[in-house]
Amino acid sequence: DVTEVAMLAVVNNPDLRLQRDALGLARAQAFAAGLLPDPQLALSADFPRHRAAGLTTAYSLGLGEDISTLLTRSSRKAAATSQARQVNLDLLWAEWQTVAQARLLFDQVQNLRAQQTRLEQEQVALGVVASDIRTALQAGNLTYDSASAGLNAEADVRKRLADDAIALHQAEADLHLLLGLAPDAPLDLVGAPYRVSPTKQDLLAALDDLPRRRPDLLALQAGYESQQAKLRSAILAQFPALNIGFNTARDTSAVYANGPSIGISLPLFDRNRGNIAIE
Repeated sequence: DVTEVAMLAVVNNPDLRLQRDALGLARAQAFAAGLLPDPQLALSADFPRHRAAGLTTAYSLGLGEDISTLLTRSSRKAAATSQARQVNLDLLWAEWQTVAQARLLFDQVQNLRAQQTRLEQEQVALGVVASDIRTALQAGNLTYDSASAGLNAEADVRKRLADDAIALHQAEADLHLLLGLAPDAPLDLVGAPYRVSPTKQDLLAALDDLPRRRPDLLALQAGYESQQAKLRSAILAQFPALNIGFNTARDTSAVYANGPSIGISLPLFDRNRGNIAIE
């Protein structure tokens, strides 16, 4: 029936399957945006070129963390989360449209099939009349002017039947495509088409609530929020990149030393101005 056709369209439609894959990708990107950066481990060794008393192999071991990525983490996560919400709402809107299209095609196919049955019955009835008219013409009992109405009616129903067959073939092909079925899959449609009868108050209430309920408008809002968060992340990234760590080392004289390390970029040329302009 019309409800099962709509359900099958939502589950099996190829375009909706692609959008669900895109939603999975967006959610994975939101998950990745919230991950903390891995610390960086550096190890180096110095081997003396000449053997001498008191000389030993020197080494340096350092552990550092990129602080700048931590500063932009919240904005990056907010942007990715809003992006995933936008993709989800776009998918919901596409599902709504697919349901409406499935109901419409169900109605069209049912009506065209019923109309084809009526036209075939009419063609059979007019075929008998047209045969009698031709017999009367050959016998000279009827003039061509008098016979034209019946003959034209037969030709008209034949043309309407051909046009209906073309329209039915197109509607069934569209329904097959929407449902993700093979072109030769049978469509055993049963039951009445989808009907709603909203009151004027229902329509006014739905229109008032439309901006807070329609998925495509909510998706647009989520897209603006995602872009705003991306711009904020680009602005934060203009500040010097900072790397903080701790080092321990031993020189060739076996003297041990410990101490912090700080690495900072000099914002002289880039300053992330290009990415800010893009966002």
